[in-house]
Amino acid sequence: MKIRDAYARYPLVTMVCAFALAGACSGAVRGSALAAQAASTAFAAVVVMLLIGLLVPQSFGRLGGRLPGVRILGGSDGRLTDSPSSHGLDIRFALSRMFHVKHYVLLMLAAAVGGAWSMANGAAGGMLSLSVADLVERGALVLLLCAATAVFEEGLFRGIVVPCVIEHVRSEKRSEERPGIEAESELGEKSRSERLRASPALVAAVFSALVFGILHVSGSLDGSSLSQIILAGGAFDSPAECASAFALVPTPACAAPVPTLVLVFVAQALLKALQAGLFGFCMAAVFLETGSIKQPVVIHAVFNVLYLGPLLVATGAVPATYLTGNCGDLAVLALTIALLLPPSVKSARWLAREVVPYSSFRQ
Repeated sequence: MKIRDAYARYPLVTMVCAFALAGACSGAVRGSALAAQAASTAFAAVVVMLLIGLLVPQSFGRLGGRLPGVRILGGSDGRLTDSPSSHGLDIRFALSRMFHVKHYVLLMLAAAVGGAWSMANGAAGGMLSLSVADLVERGALVLLLCAATAVFEEGLFRGIVVPCVIEHVRSEKRSEERPGIEAESELGEKSRSERLRASPALVAAVFSALVFGILHVSGSLDGSSLSQIILAGGAFDSPAECASAFALVPTPACAAPVPTLVLVFVAQALLKALQAGLFGFCMAAVFLETGSIKQPVVIHAVFNVLYLGPLLVATGAVPATYLTGNCGDLAVLALTIALLLPPSVKSARWLAREVVPYSSFRQ
């Protein structure tokens, strides 16, 4: 049995195996230094690209796409069709874009807010203290790391997870069909069809966003890291190293008793999961609209550079945790979530009324 046949028959098993392999490869090179993390992430990104080529080459944009070959949910069976006019659909609606310029601006503005906070919180001073040679070297490594991270995460969470979940949901829908059952009323049939139409795409986008958000809640009160355990293999050896790299010195306003600090950590964990989940949901929608991981990779890479670039250049290391216990960081998370909400709502509405650009992820 060919690998693609296994993917088509057992999409969830294929997804889990691909996820485990990619996660193992991401920890190939240990260490918190930029060079080590860039090398490790680049290797993992290559592995993910090879997995996509073997399993779902359609994620590279080889099939479908918005133009040409637009596919719209239509017909009484709720299936995809290549011809909007065959179902009386307005071609202008069929070719409507999911995001407008303002939505991309909001995504980049959310990233810029994080980067500006890092600059104001000490990253600017750290960058100014570097020599020109060190600044150029770190800048190049940060660009490589951000690009490799975008390729790895988009390839894994969108290029593999999304199509596997869609294939699984569609197979479940097909298995639930029962021939010979008495036909339902016309109204009930229409209602059910409308509920099922966008279900696979929505389920896949939500699932990938949930996993993406959870894995970004890294860290705990003792300095351990969920994402480094699963994906990175250990970036820091102690809480002291983590605190040093992240400049985790609470401001006077945040110098609160331990119970209050615990609440800040919990709130940060929840907001970080929500922030990453919303961003992941938007990227899943972009992937489903374009039929390729290329555009999500570019958006994700730029987002990483704007959001984490200043911190990475200033410290020269990759932080093991996003949970700092700092009230300012908590406020920045809340602000970025507010900026990510409009694109997320737009994505949900688009997925509810339109659909993936090709009818099947199989060749």
